[in-house]
Amino acid sequence: MQKYFITTSELNNKTIINDDVFHISNVMRSKIGDKFIVTDEQKEYLVQITDITKKSVSFDILNEINGNTELPFFVTLFQGFPKGDKIDDIIKHSVELGINEIYPTFTKRSVYKLDKDKVESKLIRYNKIAK
Repeated sequence: MQKYFITTSELNNKTIINDDVFHISNVMRSKIGDKFIVTDEQKEYLVQITDITKKSVSFDILNEINGNTELPFFVTLFQGFPKGDKIDDIIKHSVELGINEIYPTFTKRSVYKLDKDKVESKLIRYNKIAK
């Protein structure tokens, strides 16, 4: 089941208005009545879609999900840059496994070369993959 991270104000208004609207409506092709999980970094809720527009997704809260699904300890990964775009998969799967922080690192034998002009755009991309 899909999980989306929203702000407390979005939870109070029962409306998602961030970048996830495109993902919910176009990528996942969700329809009215579909269910997913939202979290405001404090609690998780099972919700059902009541309305979808181009700029927002409205929902009703069905119930609160109890239980801690996070690891009981903090895990940090220092990952050397691999060839190509394999770092995308490493970030994705590391987050799925519960790693809290990922530091892509250039090592002595790293083949990957990052242009200083592209650092900001790559960082934005990596954060979206981790989300």
